[in-house]
Amino acid sequence: MSISEIVNIVLAVLSFILATISVITIVITLKQNQKMIKATELQLNEMRKEHQFSQQPILTIVSEDFLINRPRLYYTPPEDQYKFLSVYDYNFSVSNVSTAAAINIDIAASLITRQGERELKLDTTAERWTVLPAGADSRLLHIRFSGDSVAFLYDALREQKASYLPKINIRITYKNTSGGHFYCEKTSILALPDEELDSLRTWHMFIKGVPTAAKELIARMKSMPKDEKWENLFNKCKDSLDTELGDTAIKALTVECKELPEKYDFKCISREEYEEYKSQYSYPHLVYKEAECCSPTQKIEI
Repeated sequence: MSISEIVNIVLAVLSFILATISVITIVITLKQNQKMIKATELQLNEMRKEHQFSQQPILTIVSEDFLINRPRLYYTPPEDQYKFLSVYDYNFSVSNVSTAAAINIDIAASLITRQGERELKLDTTAERWTVLPAGADSRLLHIRFSGDSVAFLYDALREQKASYLPKINIRITYKNTSGGHFYCEKTSILALPDEELDSLRTWHMFIKGVPTAAKELIARMKSMPKDEKWENLFNKCKDSLDTELGDTAIKALTVECKELPEKYDFKCISREEYEEYKSQYSYPHLVYKEAECCSPTQKIEI
């Protein structure tokens, strides 16, 4: 073997070794770069979160009351149904007790009762508030529960047992101006004052047993066209039931809301969690200028 051939073999081996070293160096460099990029991304995410949550709006519910409205006759056009029932109003204001503004505020509520081993939950439409400046209070907000056609709430309040007392659960999701997302939850027990108990019993018995005369009028209205004659008969039936119910001066019964401190929750949430909560909300639509003309169907979960 000549010297030139030996030199060529040595050069080829050295070239292979250098190429291998280059590949190994590139692989190590790429891994180091990936680690640096990952560490940088983690730092950026932490900085982003710190910026987003540097200003945390803290919202609380104030001036709340819960009303059981006087039972009335309602007509639901889509289902052609006549129902004599109470609707329930939860009235409240939201106060921003922090130094940061809150935006895109959604407030949802559920009315929870128990019957034996069953838990019944009545949901309703959500309230939307666009912006609440730091240290400000919202206007008086109203959430209406109108789907308790079998008077579950009446049953629960008349039980007067601690384990059966109905509850109202309030959930608030909102954002700050830096892109942070927040969730707040509050649960209160509903307790009827003793002075309202007699009226509640009277209303409850009337809902459970609508007078025969009213039932006959309702049967007539179901077979009639929805014209002026039907409207006059409907108003006559409604007024008759209201008179028979007694003491027309009582328009609503006030129920006390007693917060359960252990059920309060406040936390920062991700954008995905915020969107998940938001997807569960439904919002009210104007059906007719008179609220009592129809009773929107609401969902009862058992």
